[in-house]
Amino acid sequence: MESEEKRQPNDIAKASNKTHMLIVTDKLYPTVYNYASVFADKEEVNGQKLYSRVELTLIEKGGSKNYVKFYLEVDQCDYLYLLSKDCQDVRYESFKEGKITKVKRKLTVNRNTYMKGEETSYPWYIAINNDGNQMFINLTDEDFFSLMSRIHRWINLVANNYAGYLMKKKFDFEHGNQ
Repeated sequence: MESEEKRQPNDIAKASNKTHMLIVTDKLYPTVYNYASVFADKEEVNGQKLYSRVELTLIEKGGSKNYVKFYLEVDQCDYLYLLSKDCQDVRYESFKEGKITKVKRKLTVNRNTYMKGEETSYPWYIAINNDGNQMFINLTDEDFFSLMSRIHRWINLVANNYAGYLMKKKFDFEHGNQ
């Protein structure tokens, strides 16, 4: 994993090759109303709906302003983390359409051991398509695992950090100490 650009405070991980950089950003929000769920999902707070997501941004290197984004849900992150540990050839796709912006987004993650009959050094292919604007990056097994491991550890850290508050809220509710 290269780190040629300065990290931003909410960046979880970065991976890059010669032409593109994949940046993973924390967009997780703890639940406000439902103590049985750690992460917010469509909760309205101060007139704003909160969704817990992990943002993937794929940008062209070299000063270009071109980029595409995809928002992974927590469960999708866990699934991709498990795939990253297996190192078998796989294909994963996810489609989403924004309700307000109407932007159609597609994420494709492939692992192919062989390319044109020869073993490849960069078996992971990650493509993000936003309304026809598509970019992709190829990563090594190590880079993809490191990326997904950092996401997995960050989600667990946030969940574990917030768990004490949730358990106290649950205890207070169950014992009438509101």
